[in-house]
Parts: sequence; C-alpha cells; structure tokens
Amino acid sequence: MGLGAMRRVDELITSRLDSGDVRAPSLGDLAAAAGMSVSHFIRAFRQSTGATPHQHVLTRRIERAMGLLAQPDHSVAEVANSTGYASPSHFVASFRQRLGVTPGTYREAVLN
Repeated sequence: MGLGAMRRVDELITSRLDSGDVRAPSLGDLAAAAGMSVSHFIRAFRQSTGATPHQHVLTRRIERAMGLLAQPDHSVAEVANSTGYASPSHFVASFRQRLGVTPGTYREAVLN
C-alpha cells in the first residue's frame, strides 16, 4: 500500500477522532479512503504495516487517549468516552494491555 493511501486512511481516522465521532471507521470507509476494494485493502494494509486495519484503529485511539491524559482537565472516564470505548473499565483494560500501565499511572508519570 502506498504512502498516499496510508496517509488518507490515517487522515480519516484522525478526522473521526477530532470530530468527536467515536464510531470507528468501517472497513469500507478505510478501503474507500485508500482507493481499494475491501479485500484488497485488508491484504495490502497487513502487508504494508504488519497489523490489521482494526489493530491500527485501536492504536490510534490509544495514541489519542495518551494525548488527552496528558491534560489534567480530562477525567479517565471522559477520555474513555471521547476515544470510543464502551466503558471506562474497558478503556483501562485496553490501555493496560497495550502499554503495561493503567491510564492513571500513565497520567501521573506524564504530569510529574
């Protein structure tokens, strides 16, 4: 998958996160942004990045959460909600699984 296609996919994900629309873009949305069929997109994406499109979206959501946690005016529950997690507990579990620390521990380290 070319850099231009990857950039368009990332722009779509970023625009969803920036707009407050917490629904993850569908595979169809991502494939359309890349200018490919869904099946070709899935194969090309995995080949290019080593990750599935879903894993990439989850990574981007965690990256967004990390940025919000660095701001003391957002509670963990607000960060969970604004990044599309069904509940704060689901967010905490996902965050811990990916980074090895809880959001609260991460925030404390970043703010101190």
